[in-house]
Amino acid sequence: MHIIFIEDLFSEDQLRGEPLNILQLSAILKQAGHVVSLFDLREAARIRDAIKKSDRVILAYSLRTGFHVSKISFNARIKKEFPFVFSVVGGHHATFSPECINEEGIDAVCLGEADEALLELCDKYETRQDVFNTQNFWLKKNEQIIKNKLRPPVENLDILPLFDRELLYQYGIKKDQPIKTHITSRGCPFSCTYCYAPAWKALYPGNFNFFRQQSPQRVIQEIEHIKKQAVLKFLIFEDDIFTYSKKWLRVFGELYKKHVKIPYWVYTHVKVIDAEVADILAESNCRIVGMGIESASFHIRSKILNRDMSNDEIIQACNLLKKKKIKICLGNIMGIPGTQLSDDINTLRFNIIINPDLPVASILYPFPGMDILKLVKKNGIGLTDFNQYSSMRYPKMILKCKQHKKIERLVSLFYIIVKVPLLMPFVELLLLVPNKFIGYFISKILKAITLQRVFNFKFSVKDYFCFIRLFILFLKRKEV
Repeated sequence: MHIIFIEDLFSEDQLRGEPLNILQLSAILKQAGHVVSLFDLREAARIRDAIKKSDRVILAYSLRTGFHVSKISFNARIKKEFPFVFSVVGGHHATFSPECINEEGIDAVCLGEADEALLELCDKYETRQDVFNTQNFWLKKNEQIIKNKLRPPVENLDILPLFDRELLYQYGIKKDQPIKTHITSRGCPFSCTYCYAPAWKALYPGNFNFFRQQSPQRVIQEIEHIKKQAVLKFLIFEDDIFTYSKKWLRVFGELYKKHVKIPYWVYTHVKVIDAEVADILAESNCRIVGMGIESASFHIRSKILNRDMSNDEIIQACNLLKKKKIKICLGNIMGIPGTQLSDDINTLRFNIIINPDLPVASILYPFPGMDILKLVKKNGIGLTDFNQYSSMRYPKMILKCKQHKKIERLVSLFYIIVKVPLLMPFVELLLLVPNKFIGYFISKILKAITLQRVFNFKFSVKDYFCFIRLFILFLKRKEV
């Protein structure tokens, strides 16, 4: 049985990232004796050769809204050429927009977490059993769509096998890249309206604790597993809320500074940062903490985004981290429904006051499953066809707004103005100038310089060469 994962390995978000969900699923499938491969979306010739060598093949794709169209299109072409293959999609987009089952060439959609579900489907498909009663899956059967219930997700993440890093490191450039990623947890204890977390919780009603985290011991084991196989000079933890459990963090901090010591980056929430947390992070070599503040307005945060935190709490959390010389990455959202351009400009002013090392501004995208999508639909200000979303390289408003061009320009200039606050008095004038692309590239260059200081390790010639090669591969990408 051959399962072939197909991913856009050299997209912008994958330049420093890794498809961790695929690496976990691969480890589960290999443990059960299945053959697993991973190919870049643009390696059509290699994918065809792999299909020809097996008589039972499952093609598997992880879909994210905005990046899903190219994968669905690619799969449709492959299915025309090889109608016997079985195509499965999963991920956020598939879970909250499962009607994609109606797209040409898709045989099954996996909803929710796929650890046990995909393994069961593959076992059944290999032995030619009935796959149509497999929990978590919607499947096509002639002209009918079979919709199965969801099974409970895995509660103890430590029982899962180590991530299959070898699958990705067959690409030498991914192996040599000095910055690696890991995720220790699933779920999020908060319920922000612009996030998938509330919708994921709603999939599994009852007393189930949706926030789960690997034990600190298991995390260290995963990192040691990376170190044995590849270059590792900096680690980014992709958890939504890394510091949620202070008890967990105490143990992790002690183990990490004893066994690993590599500088790292985490994401967390203002509400779970205090003096002790800042101490633990600093002592274990955390170099940067990412937090979302989204808006300078308490009303917008609490009433629209469901982020109940005051400006004083934000400033206090940032000061605690600065005191420990930990760099700060602040996330901000522009173009929030029910807000004005003046609100976004006030958010810019607030960032100048805080002076984060990496101020990041993005435009709100109401993806399927998000609570804020209800507000967008109620006001009739957004797209209703998610296939119109695209993996855009430049800031672009999706929601209907008279000032959309100015908001796009503000996003492009956001980093520059925070770092050069002398420009703030001229912001209204700057937003009149078509600067989106110029501002975007200047911001990218400045961020790259800042990040090099944040990573604070000595880049070798090989490291620079690796980054250059990755960037060239990204630029050479063509639409599929």
